[in-house]
Amino acid sequence: MAQVNVKDYGAAGNGLTNDQAAFNLALSAAGPGGTVKVPNTTNPTVYIIDGLALDGGQRLIGDGRDGTTLRASITGRGAAISRAANLSPLFPLQGAKVCEICLDGFEFGIDARGVYESVFEDVLITRAQIAIFLGRRNGEVNGTIWNQFRKIKTVGSAVRDFDTDVSTNDPPINLNQFQHCQFESQANAPQLVGLGGNGLVANGFSGNEFKGGIRLVSTLSTSFYGNYFEGAHSATAQIELDISNVAVPIIGNYFNNWGAIAAIRIGYGGGNGSSAESVLIASNSFFSGSVAVLVPANANSVSNIRMLPNKFSGVSNPVIDPLGKITHL
Repeated sequence: MAQVNVKDYGAAGNGLTNDQAAFNLALSAAGPGGTVKVPNTTNPTVYIIDGLALDGGQRLIGDGRDGTTLRASITGRGAAISRAANLSPLFPLQGAKVCEICLDGFEFGIDARGVYESVFEDVLITRAQIAIFLGRRNGEVNGTIWNQFRKIKTVGSAVRDFDTDVSTNDPPINLNQFQHCQFESQANAPQLVGLGGNGLVANGFSGNEFKGGIRLVSTLSTSFYGNYFEGAHSATAQIELDISNVAVPIIGNYFNNWGAIAAIRIGYGGGNGSSAESVLIASNSFFSGSVAVLVPANANSVSNIRMLPNKFSGVSNPVIDPLGKITHL
C-alpha cells in the first residue's frame, strides 16, 4: 500500500492544464489500498481532470476543501469520484476514503453507487448536477452500503443535492450515516428515491443542515435526529414522506421559516399511492411558518403516526390532520 503525491507524476495544478494523465499514473502507482496525496501548493491549487475512479480501497487526500480543488475539464460531464469500472459487479468498492478536497463542476460530485464501508469527509461539492449519487449501477449487485458521509457541503447543485439511481430496480441504500453535512442547494429538494421497497434501510441523518428540504420514497427505519431545516423548495415541505415509508423517527430537529405547505408533510402524493406507517414526531422545534405537520385529506394509506410534545413558536397551525391519523401521546 503505497503513498504517492500526484505532483510527482506531472500534475500541474494550475487550473489550466488537464492533469488527468498524472492522476491516472498516481492512482496506478498507489495500487489497491494506497493513498494519493493532492497537495495545495498555490493556495488554492486547482487540478483539471475528467474524473477519478478509485480501486481497491484507495484513498484520495487533499489539503483542505478551501485549498485543493478538482475541477471538471468540461462542466457537467462525468463523476469526480466513482468506483473503478474494472471492479467485479459482484464486489463493491470497499474501504475507500476521500477527504479535505473540493469537487467542482462535475455531473456527479461523488458517485457512490456500488461503494461499501467507505468514508467521505470534509468535502465541498460545487456546481454538480447531483452532488451525491446513491444506489447500484446497471447490471451490478451491490449498492451504497455502510458508508459515512461527514462534513460534506453542497453548493449550487443543478438538479438536487443527492439522489438515487432510478434506472435499476430495488437499489439498496442501507446503513449509511450522514453527519454534520450542509445541503445548501435549492434548485430542487434533495430527493431520496428507492424502488422495490428496499430503497433506504436503516440510514441515519444527524446534525445536518438542509436548505432545500428532503423527500423520502420507500424508506425503512431511516431516522432524523438533531438536524436543522431552513426554508424549502417551491411549495413543498421540508420533510416529505411520499410512497412506502415505514418506521421513520423525526426527533429533536429544528424547522425554521419554511414558507411552504408544511414543515412536515406525511402523504406527499395523497391518494396517488402515498403511504406512511409508524412515524414518530417528537421533541422538535418549529419556528415561523404556517402548518407544522400536515396529513393531506386524501392520504388514506397513512397509519400509526404518533406525536410527543414539540415546541411551536410563530406557527399558525401546529397540526392539520383532517383524517385523524395522528395520535397525540
